[in-house]
Amino acid sequence: MKINGLLLLLTISGAIAIQGCGGSDDKTEPSSTTPPPPVVQQPKKPELSITGESTLTIPLNQLFTLEFNNTGDAVESCTISPQLPSDLKSQKIGGTCVVLGTPTQAFEATTYTVTGINDVGNSQVEFTMGANHPAPLLASLPAEPFELNDRQQFHLEILTLSDSGFITDCTISPALPSGIGLSMDNGVCSIAGMPTAGSPLTEYTVTATNSGGSDSVSFSIIVNEISQYTGDGPDPFAFDYVAVVSENDKPSTSPVSLRTEIADIDSTLYIQSSGFPNLISQVRTSNNQNFTEPSDIAQLFELFVDPSTGEVEVRLQKQLNFETDAAFYEIDLQLGDDEQTLLVRLYDLQKGTEAEPLTISSYSELVSFAQGHFVSEAIGFDEIQLGGHENSQQQNVDNLFVSLDRDIDATMSKDSLWSAIALHGTINGRHHVIQNLHVDTLGFVNNINNVQNGKIKNIGFDNVKMKSQFISMSKGRIDTLYISGIATPEHATNMRVAPIRAAQDAIRKVYTNIYFDIGHINSLNRLELGSIFSGIASFFFFESAYSNGAVNASIPSNFSTVSIGGLVGFPTFSYSERFRESLFLSAIDFQIQGTGDRLFVGGLAGKHIQYPDGDTTSNDYRWRFVTDRNAPEIIRHVGNYDRDGNNDGMADENTTDTGRDMSGAGISEVQLKQAATFTGKWIEADSHFDITNGEYPVLKGMPYPHTEGASWLTHEDPGIAHQRATYNDYLTKP
Repeated sequence: MKINGLLLLLTISGAIAIQGCGGSDDKTEPSSTTPPPPVVQQPKKPELSITGESTLTIPLNQLFTLEFNNTGDAVESCTISPQLPSDLKSQKIGGTCVVLGTPTQAFEATTYTVTGINDVGNSQVEFTMGANHPAPLLASLPAEPFELNDRQQFHLEILTLSDSGFITDCTISPALPSGIGLSMDNGVCSIAGMPTAGSPLTEYTVTATNSGGSDSVSFSIIVNEISQYTGDGPDPFAFDYVAVVSENDKPSTSPVSLRTEIADIDSTLYIQSSGFPNLISQVRTSNNQNFTEPSDIAQLFELFVDPSTGEVEVRLQKQLNFETDAAFYEIDLQLGDDEQTLLVRLYDLQKGTEAEPLTISSYSELVSFAQGHFVSEAIGFDEIQLGGHENSQQQNVDNLFVSLDRDIDATMSKDSLWSAIALHGTINGRHHVIQNLHVDTLGFVNNINNVQNGKIKNIGFDNVKMKSQFISMSKGRIDTLYISGIATPEHATNMRVAPIRAAQDAIRKVYTNIYFDIGHINSLNRLELGSIFSGIASFFFFESAYSNGAVNASIPSNFSTVSIGGLVGFPTFSYSERFRESLFLSAIDFQIQGTGDRLFVGGLAGKHIQYPDGDTTSNDYRWRFVTDRNAPEIIRHVGNYDRDGNNDGMADENTTDTGRDMSGAGISEVQLKQAATFTGKWIEADSHFDITNGEYPVLKGMPYPHTEGASWLTHEDPGIAHQRATYNDYLTKP
């Protein structure tokens, strides 16, 4: 025992001291120092305390340890009152009391008393503790605003940090733009949707909350003004569901459920019903039909309800035909207590035949046609079924028919130029226009290398950007075509420039309005520029053409031959049955700088125009030529050689053995406007032309998009139109 040991020590020390005092008085003894008695530690009770806050909120599902400070003697045991939740406990660790554990269930804040006990006494400390989820901790978002465009899908997920608590609720302020909403799924706040109206730049704050607290994060959205839906049929975003069917779906063979993907027959549309009744209350079609009688509706669609799941399928009841039936069906559904709307789109099964041509509705579809990739993804609401043509090389075949069903904007070709195609089949524009097409050096169609059967008809090309050529066909047919735009040929020692080159077979009703920007040529041997044609082969049926544009060129003195006019670059332009009731009007504004004996400017022919025998003033002649608008004494529109062989600006007489005196064939603009002096075969019923007093001659049914009040796009034959003479007028006047 500690106390007995102390007494024994004192006894021994006393004995030693007595012995040290014995002996003789006269004997000197060394001195000694007596050490102090040791400090004796008295036993103490524990002294427990807590550092920092005594009110604690501990996170769920995380290990928790609370160790109390003890400045007294070690505890022998610990108690706590009231009793802790089952996932926590109090125990002695290392001479003090510790509360520890992993709480799995939340509990309210409670004041607990911990008592530390030893042999001397005890010590108590109070603290307040509750368990809860950790508060959410949200990751920051970009400071730049989210800019949304017309009908653009938007999705933003609010991320949390690694030590964030589970989110139980999300709120946002102010209200999001129309069409966008806030949702929470599996503890994640998400913002998603498609805006349906414009919205100014606005800052929004998302707050995530749970029982442990909350956190907020801000971001901004601006929504540009929403444009009107311009696609085919009703706006699909106005419906709860959208489904598709095909001309190829046959309900008589097996049940046909409406599906969400045209190419996936297993993508059946399922709609959840809330109970009874389940019925189709109304069907409206794009043919302006409205069905409300159950018997009429049942001829088109019926519902199939799975009693075990409540899922509803809409099933087709008759095979539809795109050419005779409606293309869109708006269906009103009553499914229990819910009213739902469904839009059904009918896909046209196209076979590329004359009866069912491949229909092009956009520039991307036009590109897919050129590349031979005729697939549903690229051809709108169409299904392509071209028989045995398995690859792109086999798809561009002689009997393939392609048509346009609307005007097409090809502006995107500015960044990726159109590559010329070798056309085997037929392109029928159906009096529609391709606008803003930028083509490479070979143009739109290039059929020079033994491609025999290409046909182009009833199509316009407006604001074309071309080099030296646009359409080249070794054999084929061109019927009712106009081309307007700008040509910027690349300079070379030998140049052939024309919108249409090397054409054969029948050519009728061609109109061009092109600004040829040749510029200054440093070195040149030969130039042939035709505002209508150039490089014409030896045989073709040429019926009608009209040219209306301008040529800007500076010609060097050292050249062999330069011919600039309406038709250039072919042998003697002899009259024959090939020119059937024909009129060619080349009203070009020549802006040419240069001189030389073989510089031939103006005219319709590259060499000679031969007339049949007869009086050149007779109305029986099928040819007429117009004097120059800037110099009435010059007959600009006669063959170059016969017109002005010595280039003195006056029509020559008998300049060649094969030529004729053309001076009598020229008439002034005043005469041209008078029907009495501009009649003949042209106004007969089988002619392509018509003449009215006070007007220029025009081609019946010709495309004149620049003419106010006469549009070939909406009328099969616009009749007489006021013609503007130059490309410059076309640029500046409406």
